[in-house]
Amino acid sequence: MSQRYLVPDLIGHSSVALTDDEAHHAAGVMRVKPGATLTLFDGQNNEALATVESVSRKRVECRINQIGEVDRESPRMLLIAVALPKGDRARSVIEKTVELGAHGFVPIVCRRSVAKPSDGQRKRLERYVIDASKQCGRNRLMQIAPAIAWPEFVTSEASALFDGSTIDPPADVQRIVADPTGVSADPSGQHPVMFAVGPEGGFDPEEIRSALDAGWSTISLGPRILRVETAVGALLSIAQ
Repeated sequence: MSQRYLVPDLIGHSSVALTDDEAHHAAGVMRVKPGATLTLFDGQNNEALATVESVSRKRVECRINQIGEVDRESPRMLLIAVALPKGDRARSVIEKTVELGAHGFVPIVCRRSVAKPSDGQRKRLERYVIDASKQCGRNRLMQIAPAIAWPEFVTSEASALFDGSTIDPPADVQRIVADPTGVSADPSGQHPVMFAVGPEGGFDPEEIRSALDAGWSTISLGPRILRVETAVGALLSIAQ
Protein backbone atom coordinates (compact mmCIF):
# COMPACT_ATOMS: atom_id res chain seq x y z
CA MET A 1 0.00 0.00 0.00
CA SER A 2 1.33 3.46 -0.91
CA GLN A 3 1.60 6.22 1.67
CA ARG A 4 -1.82 7.46 2.82
CA TYR A 5 -2.86 11.05 3.52
CA LEU A 6 -6.09 12.73 4.57
CA VAL A 7 -7.62 15.28 2.18
CA PRO A 8 -11.13 16.17 3.43
CA ASP A 9 -12.32 17.58 0.08
CA LEU A 10 -11.61 14.94 -2.58
CA ILE A 11 -14.83 14.61 -4.55
CA GLY A 12 -15.26 16.71 -7.67
CA HIS A 13 -11.61 17.69 -8.12
CA SER A 14 -8.96 16.63 -10.62
CA SER A 15 -6.18 17.92 -8.38
CA VAL A 16 -5.86 18.54 -4.64
CA ALA A 17 -3.22 19.71 -2.19
CA LEU A 18 -1.89 18.38 1.09
CA THR A 19 -1.58 21.20 3.62
CA ASP A 20 -0.82 21.71 7.31
CA ASP A 21 0.01 18.46 9.18
CA GLU A 22 -0.40 16.28 6.10
CA ALA A 23 1.95 18.43 4.04
CA HIS A 24 4.50 18.39 6.85
CA HIS A 25 4.29 14.61 7.09
CA ALA A 26 4.61 14.10 3.34
CA ALA A 27 7.26 16.72 2.58
CA GLY A 28 9.16 17.00 5.85
CA VAL A 29 9.01 13.46 7.23
CA MET A 30 8.47 11.10 4.30
CA ARG A 31 10.36 13.30 1.79
CA VAL A 32 7.97 12.62 -1.08
CA LYS A 33 9.10 13.75 -4.52
CA PRO A 34 7.24 14.76 -7.69
CA GLY A 35 6.11 11.64 -9.52
CA ALA A 36 5.43 9.64 -6.35
CA THR A 37 2.12 7.80 -6.06
CA LEU A 38 0.05 8.49 -2.93
CA THR A 39 -3.23 7.16 -1.60
CA LEU A 40 -5.58 9.91 -0.45
CA PHE A 41 -8.77 9.53 1.59
CA ASP A 42 -11.37 12.03 2.76
CA GLY A 43 -12.60 10.49 6.03
CA GLN A 44 -16.00 9.77 4.44
CA ASN A 45 -15.13 6.44 2.76
CA ASN A 46 -13.70 7.85 -0.48
CA GLU A 47 -10.20 6.89 -1.58
CA ALA A 48 -8.05 8.12 -4.47
CA LEU A 49 -4.77 7.25 -6.12
CA ALA A 50 -2.83 10.40 -6.92
CA THR A 51 0.49 11.48 -8.38
CA VAL A 52 2.59 14.15 -6.69
CA GLU A 53 3.12 17.11 -9.04
CA SER A 54 4.98 19.59 -6.84
CA VAL A 55 6.35 19.73 -3.30
CA SER A 56 7.02 22.68 -1.01
CA ARG A 57 7.45 22.87 2.74
CA LYS A 58 3.79 23.72 3.38
CA ARG A 59 2.02 22.32 0.34
CA VAL A 60 2.09 19.14 -1.76
CA GLU A 61 0.14 19.34 -5.02
CA CYS A 62 -1.33 16.08 -6.32
CA ARG A 63 -3.15 15.02 -9.48
CA ILE A 64 -5.96 12.52 -8.91
CA ASN A 65 -5.73 9.49 -11.19
CA GLN A 66 -8.70 7.48 -9.92
CA ILE A 67 -11.20 7.84 -7.12
CA GLY A 68 -14.05 5.86 -5.64
CA GLU A 69 -15.73 4.65 -2.48
CA VAL A 70 -13.70 1.99 -0.66
CA ASP A 71 -15.51 0.68 2.40
CA ARG A 72 -13.45 -1.09 5.08
CA GLU A 73 -15.92 -0.42 7.91
CA SER A 74 -17.38 -2.92 10.33
CA PRO A 75 -20.98 -3.68 9.27
CA ARG A 76 -22.08 -3.26 12.90
CA MET A 77 -22.14 0.16 14.55
CA LEU A 78 -19.60 0.00 17.39
CA LEU A 79 -19.44 2.78 19.98
CA ILE A 80 -17.18 2.87 23.01
CA ALA A 81 -16.79 5.15 26.02
CA VAL A 82 -13.51 5.09 27.92
CA ALA A 83 -12.02 6.75 30.99
CA LEU A 84 -8.71 7.54 29.35
CA PRO A 85 -5.36 6.73 30.96
CA LYS A 86 -2.61 9.32 31.15
CA GLY A 87 0.09 10.09 28.61
CA ASP A 88 0.93 7.99 25.59
CA ARG A 89 -1.44 5.23 26.65
CA ALA A 90 -4.35 7.44 25.60
CA ARG A 91 -2.93 7.32 22.10
CA SER A 92 -2.71 3.53 22.31
CA VAL A 93 -6.40 3.36 23.28
CA ILE A 94 -7.38 5.45 20.25
CA GLU A 95 -5.21 3.36 17.94
CA LYS A 96 -6.89 0.15 19.12
CA THR A 97 -10.40 1.54 18.75
CA VAL A 98 -9.69 2.77 15.22
CA GLU A 99 -7.99 -0.45 14.13
CA LEU A 100 -10.85 -2.57 15.52
CA GLY A 101 -13.51 -0.57 13.71
CA ALA A 102 -15.21 1.59 16.35
CA HIS A 103 -17.39 4.26 14.75
CA GLY A 104 -17.60 6.57 17.76
CA PHE A 105 -15.57 7.24 20.91
CA VAL A 106 -16.67 9.04 24.08
CA PRO A 107 -14.11 10.21 26.70
CA ILE A 108 -15.78 9.76 30.08
CA VAL A 109 -14.84 11.18 33.47
CA CYS A 110 -15.37 8.85 36.43
CA ARG A 111 -14.68 9.10 40.15
CA ARG A 112 -11.37 7.27 39.79
CA SER A 113 -10.29 8.90 36.52
CA VAL A 114 -6.63 9.89 36.40
CA ALA A 115 -6.84 12.00 33.23
CA LYS A 116 -9.21 14.95 32.89
CA PRO A 117 -10.17 15.57 29.24
CA SER A 118 -9.87 19.09 27.84
CA ASP A 119 -10.54 20.84 24.53
CA GLY A 120 -6.85 20.54 23.71
CA GLN A 121 -6.90 16.82 24.41
CA ARG A 122 -9.89 16.32 22.12
CA LYS A 123 -7.90 17.85 19.26
CA ARG A 124 -5.01 15.49 20.03
CA LEU A 125 -7.38 12.52 20.06
CA GLU A 126 -8.74 13.54 16.66
CA ARG A 127 -5.16 13.70 15.34
CA TYR A 128 -4.53 10.21 16.72
CA VAL A 129 -7.63 9.02 14.83
CA ILE A 130 -6.24 10.39 11.57
CA ASP A 131 -2.82 8.82 12.12
CA ALA A 132 -4.32 5.43 13.02
CA SER A 133 -6.67 5.55 10.01
CA LYS A 134 -3.74 6.24 7.70
CA GLN A 135 -1.89 3.25 9.12
CA CYS A 136 -4.71 0.69 9.13
CA GLY A 137 -6.41 1.64 5.86
CA ARG A 138 -9.72 2.97 7.16
CA ASN A 139 -11.32 5.60 4.95
CA ARG A 140 -13.96 6.79 7.41
CA LEU A 141 -12.80 8.66 10.52
CA MET A 142 -13.95 7.47 13.93
CA GLN A 143 -15.87 10.30 15.61
CA ILE A 144 -14.74 11.73 18.96
CA ALA A 145 -17.59 13.00 21.14
CA PRO A 146 -17.13 15.75 23.74
CA ALA A 147 -15.96 14.51 27.14
CA ILE A 148 -18.77 13.86 29.59
CA ALA A 149 -19.08 12.98 33.28
CA TRP A 150 -20.32 9.49 34.13
CA PRO A 151 -23.66 10.47 35.78
CA GLU A 152 -24.72 12.38 32.68
CA PHE A 153 -23.28 9.80 30.29
CA VAL A 154 -25.20 6.75 31.54
CA THR A 155 -28.55 8.50 31.11
CA SER A 156 -27.80 10.08 27.71
CA GLU A 157 -29.02 8.79 24.36
CA ALA A 158 -26.18 7.77 22.07
CA SER A 159 -27.48 10.11 19.38
CA ALA A 160 -27.18 13.07 21.77
CA LEU A 161 -23.56 12.19 22.57
CA PHE A 162 -22.64 12.38 18.88
CA ASP A 163 -24.90 15.28 17.93
CA GLY A 164 -23.31 17.23 15.09
CA SER A 165 -21.00 14.38 14.04
CA THR A 166 -21.15 12.20 10.94
CA ILE A 167 -22.75 9.24 12.75
CA ASP A 168 -26.34 8.91 13.93
CA PRO A 169 -26.82 6.06 16.43
CA PRO A 170 -30.38 4.75 16.85
CA ALA A 171 -32.26 5.15 20.12
CA ASP A 172 -32.13 1.44 21.00
CA VAL A 173 -28.35 0.93 21.11
CA GLN A 174 -27.36 -2.06 23.23
CA ARG A 175 -25.43 -0.66 26.23
CA ILE A 176 -22.85 -2.78 28.08
CA VAL A 177 -20.45 -1.75 30.84
CA ALA A 178 -17.30 -3.76 31.61
CA ASP A 179 -17.34 -4.89 35.24
CA PRO A 180 -15.32 -7.75 36.81
CA THR A 181 -18.33 -8.73 38.92
CA GLY A 182 -20.75 -8.44 36.02
CA VAL A 183 -22.83 -11.10 34.36
CA SER A 184 -22.01 -12.27 30.86
CA ALA A 185 -24.09 -9.98 28.69
CA ASP A 186 -24.10 -11.17 25.09
CA PRO A 187 -22.56 -8.53 22.80
CA SER A 188 -22.80 -10.68 19.68
CA GLY A 189 -25.11 -10.01 16.77
CA GLN A 190 -25.41 -7.03 14.45
CA HIS A 191 -27.39 -4.57 16.58
CA PRO A 192 -25.55 -1.30 17.36
CA VAL A 193 -23.69 -1.53 20.67
CA MET A 194 -22.10 0.92 23.10
CA PHE A 195 -19.43 -0.30 25.53
CA ALA A 196 -18.13 1.54 28.59
CA VAL A 197 -14.66 0.92 30.04
CA GLY A 198 -13.67 2.46 33.36
CA PRO A 199 -10.38 3.90 34.64
CA GLU A 200 -7.38 1.95 35.93
CA GLY A 201 -8.97 1.58 39.36
CA GLY A 202 -12.24 0.39 37.90
CA PHE A 203 -15.70 1.86 38.22
CA ASP A 204 -16.90 2.87 41.66
CA PRO A 205 -19.71 0.52 42.84
CA GLU A 206 -22.14 3.44 42.81
CA GLU A 207 -21.26 4.08 39.17
CA ILE A 208 -22.13 0.48 38.30
CA ARG A 209 -25.42 0.79 40.18
CA SER A 210 -26.29 3.98 38.34
CA ALA A 211 -25.60 2.26 35.01
CA LEU A 212 -27.82 -0.70 35.93
CA ASP A 213 -30.56 1.69 37.03
CA ALA A 214 -30.31 3.39 33.63
CA GLY A 215 -30.79 0.10 31.78
CA TRP A 216 -27.20 -0.90 31.07
CA SER A 217 -26.04 -4.52 31.12
CA THR A 218 -22.69 -5.65 32.52
CA ILE A 219 -20.04 -7.97 31.14
CA SER A 220 -17.05 -9.58 32.83
CA LEU A 221 -13.82 -10.02 30.88
CA GLY A 222 -12.46 -12.55 33.36
CA PRO A 223 -10.88 -12.66 36.82
CA ARG A 224 -7.67 -10.83 35.90
CA ILE A 225 -7.06 -7.09 36.07
CA LEU A 226 -6.80 -5.67 32.55
CA ARG A 227 -5.23 -2.49 31.31
CA VAL A 228 -7.71 -0.07 29.76
CA GLU A 229 -6.39 -0.65 26.24
CA THR A 230 -6.62 -4.44 26.71
CA ALA A 231 -10.26 -4.22 27.81
CA VAL A 232 -11.05 -1.96 24.86
CA GLY A 233 -9.49 -4.43 22.42
CA ALA A 234 -11.27 -7.42 23.96
CA LEU A 235 -14.72 -5.81 23.86
CA LEU A 236 -14.45 -4.58 20.28
CA SER A 237 -13.08 -7.93 19.13
CA ILE A 238 -15.90 -10.02 20.57
CA ALA A 239 -18.47 -7.62 19.09
CA GLN A 240 -17.25 -8.00 15.50
